[in-house]
Amino acid sequence: MTTLHQLLWAKSAKKETPDNWKPVLAHLLDVAACAWEVLLLEPESTRNQYAQDFGYPQTQEGRDTAMRWTCALIALHDLGKASPAFEQQWTEWPKKAEAATLGLDWNEGRTGPSHKPLGDVVSHSLISHATLPALLTTHGWNDNVARHLADAVGAHHGFRAKATELAKAEKPKEQGRGRWEEVRQELYDAVCTVLDVPVPPSIQTFSGGPYMRLAGLTSFADWIGSSFELEKFEHGHLEDPTAYFERARTLACEKLAQIDWQLRLPLSSTAQEFADVFKYMVPEDEHFQPRPLQTATQELLSEVAAPTLLLVEAPMGEGKTEIALYSHLTLQRQLGHRGLYIALPTQATGNAMFGRTTDFLNHVGGGRPLDLQLLHGGKELVRDFQNLRVHPNTQPEATDPQEELNGRSEAQRSVTAREWFTVRKRALLSEYGVGTVDQALLGVLPVAHQFIRLWGLGNRTVVLDEVHAYDMYTGHLIEELVKWLHALGSSVILMSATLPRARREALLRAYGADSAPWAEYPRLTRVSGGAVRAVTVQADASRNKTLQVRGLPESLHAVAARTLELHAQGGITAVIVNTVQRAQDLRRALADAGVPDDEVLLFHARARNKDRRSREERVLAQLGKNGNRPERLILLGSQVLEQSLDYDADVMLTDLAPVDLVLQRAGRLHRHARKEEVRAGHVKPVLHIAGLTPEAVPDMKGTAWQYIYQPWTLLRAWAILKDQPIIDLPAQLDELVQRAYQEADPDGLGADVQTRLAAALIRKTTQDSGGQAKATLSAIVSPETFPSGESKDPRWDADPISNDDEVGDEGERPVGGTRLGDESVTVVPLFRQGNSLYLDPDGMKAPLTSRDFGNAGLRQLNLVSAIHECSVRLSRYQVVKGIAAHAKANGLSKIHWSEVPALRDALPLVLDQQDGRWVTNVDGLLIRYDFELGVVYG
Repeated sequence: MTTLHQLLWAKSAKKETPDNWKPVLAHLLDVAACAWEVLLLEPESTRNQYAQDFGYPQTQEGRDTAMRWTCALIALHDLGKASPAFEQQWTEWPKKAEAATLGLDWNEGRTGPSHKPLGDVVSHSLISHATLPALLTTHGWNDNVARHLADAVGAHHGFRAKATELAKAEKPKEQGRGRWEEVRQELYDAVCTVLDVPVPPSIQTFSGGPYMRLAGLTSFADWIGSSFELEKFEHGHLEDPTAYFERARTLACEKLAQIDWQLRLPLSSTAQEFADVFKYMVPEDEHFQPRPLQTATQELLSEVAAPTLLLVEAPMGEGKTEIALYSHLTLQRQLGHRGLYIALPTQATGNAMFGRTTDFLNHVGGGRPLDLQLLHGGKELVRDFQNLRVHPNTQPEATDPQEELNGRSEAQRSVTAREWFTVRKRALLSEYGVGTVDQALLGVLPVAHQFIRLWGLGNRTVVLDEVHAYDMYTGHLIEELVKWLHALGSSVILMSATLPRARREALLRAYGADSAPWAEYPRLTRVSGGAVRAVTVQADASRNKTLQVRGLPESLHAVAARTLELHAQGGITAVIVNTVQRAQDLRRALADAGVPDDEVLLFHARARNKDRRSREERVLAQLGKNGNRPERLILLGSQVLEQSLDYDADVMLTDLAPVDLVLQRAGRLHRHARKEEVRAGHVKPVLHIAGLTPEAVPDMKGTAWQYIYQPWTLLRAWAILKDQPIIDLPAQLDELVQRAYQEADPDGLGADVQTRLAAALIRKTTQDSGGQAKATLSAIVSPETFPSGESKDPRWDADPISNDDEVGDEGERPVGGTRLGDESVTVVPLFRQGNSLYLDPDGMKAPLTSRDFGNAGLRQLNLVSAIHECSVRLSRYQVVKGIAAHAKANGLSKIHWSEVPALRDALPLVLDQQDGRWVTNVDGLLIRYDFELGVVYG
C-alpha cells in the first residue's frame, strides 16, 4: 500500500526529466546520513558537546543517543516540503492527481496548484519551523525546547525566520490541514524509526551554543545531501527506509571524501616541548631556545582540562605567534579541538601569518593531509595561497613525486587548500584557516549563514591577534565573539602588546572569568572553567632598552628641520606622521631641501597596491633583520609604519599619537641587535615626538590629528609624555598605557588644559557609548540570552546586514557591519593616451579593451591580478560620492568588476596628462596620481 509521504516530491529535475524526482523522505534521510557521517569524523569532544546539549552523559551511550536525536532533528529540517506551499511549485509533479485523490488538497479545498508568483510563495523552511513544534511536544519534548529546535533546523536557508514571515507560514492554506498533517506525522514517525531514537530527553532549555551547533550542522548536512545525484535514486530503495539510510550513509561518505572532509585528528598525540616543536625555525646544527614567555605558556597550559582563554600581553619580539601555534598544539591534544583559526586586523597581516602557519603545519602535521584556507577578499591574488590550491574537488592522482602538486616538496604537500572550502561561507569549515578578524565577527552579526560560521569556529582554537588595535565598536563585537566561542567550547588565544585595564577585564569576563586578577607586565592570564590565573613573566633581558624622549613643535617646518638634522648624522631615520597628506607635504619639503630621491622612502596606504608592495619589499630588504642597510635613509610614512612591518630604525621621529600607539611605533627603534658603528650617529635610541612641547598643547585641528584620533587620547598622551624624558622598555610600557587610559588627570596641569581634558573626555565617553550601543544593536544577542521560539528579537525582524556571503574585509573600511569608519571605495587609476586606457602610463602594455571590463575578460586570473595590483582604496568624500558618475562620464559604467570578489567594489579612475602630470576631477575635487607621492588631492 502506498503511504502518503511516498507521493510527495522534495527534489526534481522538473522540465528536463519530469519522471526524475526524489520523495521528501528520501531527502530527509539523505541529510540525516550526511550529519551522521560528519559527526563520526568529528573528534569525540564534539560528540560530547552534542550529548551535553541534550542532557545525556558524556559516555559512549550518551554520545550515540545524542547523535540519533541530532540527526533525526536535522532530517526534519525539510518537513515543510510536505505542504501545499511547497508541493504546488512543480506543476508537472507526476503524483499530483493521485495525491489529490487521497485527500492532499491544495489551498483549502482546491485540487490544483494556485500558480502564485514565485515571490509570494511561503518557503518550506518556514513551514518546517511552524509545524515541527507541535509534533515534538506531542511526542514529549518541552514546549520551549521544541520551538527552539524548530527554529534551528528551519533556519537552514541562511536566516532565522522573521516573526512576520512565520505568521504567514501559520496559515492553514500554506501548511495544509487534515491529510497534510497526517503525512507530516508519517514522515516524523519514519525518521524516528530509522534513527531509532528513544524517548525525548527531559531538557527544559536549549540555549545559544546548542542552537548554533544544531543550526550549523543542519545547513552543512543539507548542502552535502542536496548534492546527491537524482539520477542515482531509485524509488524501490525507499521501500525499506532503514536500508535506504544505510545506502545514503555510503553516498555521504563519498561526497565528504570528494570535498576532502577528513577525520579530525590532533596534530600531535603526545606532549611536546616548545623547543622541539619549533626546531625547524633554526639551522639543523642549532637549538631553538624558547623565550621565558614561551616557557611559561607551556607550563600554564600543561594541565588544562576544559576550554581555555589565554591572554598574552607582551612587547613585540617575544614570540607571541609561536605561543599561539604551540597553544593550539597543546589544547588540541588535551581537549580534542577540531581545528585552528587565526584572525588578524588586516589582509596584509593575514597574508604574512598564512605563510608562517603553512610552515608550521607542514612541519608538525606528520605528513597527514591538512586543509588550510586564507580568508579575505584578496586571497585569489596571494601567491602563497595559490600555491596550495588543489583543483578540482577530487583526490589528487598519484604522480611522479617531483611533479605532484606543481612540484612542491614532500614536506609541502601535506598542506593544501581544497577548492570546495574557498567559497567564503564555507571557508571557516576548513580544518585550518588564517584571515581577517572580520570573517570571524560575521558569525555574531545577522548575515547569511552566520550560524555556519559559528559552527565552523566551534570546538576550535581561535587566535585573535593585536586585540588592542580596534575601536570601541569592533572591540565590543570581539567581546561578543569571545562569549560565543566560550559557549561553543572553543579555546581562545588573545594577543596584544598591552591592554587598558577595563578592556582586559571585559575580555576575560566575556569568557566566563569569575574575576580579573592583576599581574605585573609582561603577563599571561589563563581562564579555564571560570577560574582565572594571572602570572608575571620576565621579559627577555636582551631586548631591554632605554629611550630618550625629545619633543619638538608640531609644525611641518619644525618636523622637516629636525628630520634633516637627524639625517645628516647618517643611519636610518624613521619618520611616522598621522596623515598621508602630512607625509606627502613632508616628502616635498625634503626634496626642496636637497635630499636625494634615493635617500627617502615614502610609504603610505594611498598608493596603488603594486607601488605599495614594492616599497614594502624595499623596506624589508634594506631594514629587516638581515637587511642590506644603506648608510643613510629616511623612511617616511603614515600609520602603516606602525603595523606589522619588521624593520629597524636607528632614530625615530613621530607625531604625537595615543600613548599605546607611540610605544608601538617606538618598538621599531633599535629593534634588532646591531654593532654600534652601524647606527652611525644614533648609538643610543632617541624618540623625537612632534607636538610634545611642555609649554603648549599642539594644534590638533590644524594638523588634522583630532580627526584621526580622539582628542582626549592625544591630550592624555601630551600630559603624560611631556614630563617623561626617558622611557624604559618594556618595563614602563604597561604603566604608561594604564596611566593614559585612567580618567583621573595627571598632576600639575594648568586650568586650561584641565578644561580641555574634561570636554574631550565627555566627547570620548559619548563616542565610546555610541560605538558600544551600535555594536550591541548590530550583533546577535549573547548566547546566555539567545532568544528561543519565534525569533522575536527586533534584530532578526529587520533587514539583515547582508544577504551576501561574499562580503569583504580589511581594517581600512567598515565592512559587513564589522567596523565603523568613513565610507571608502576602491579605484583603479587608468591612464588615457589617445583613445586608449592603460594600467600603466608608459603605454608599453596592451591597452584595456571593452572585453577587459566584461565577464569574459574577468575569467582570466592574470587580468584580475593586474587590475587589483593597480587599485587603491580612497575615503575622500568627493571620491566616494562621485566615482560612479566619473566612470559613467568616461564611458565605463557597464563594467563587471563587481562580479569578482577581488574587485567587488572597484571603479575606474580615468586620468589624463596635463603639463606632465596625470590628473582628473571627481565631483569638483582635483586628483593627481604621482608615482612618488601616490594619490594627491588638490
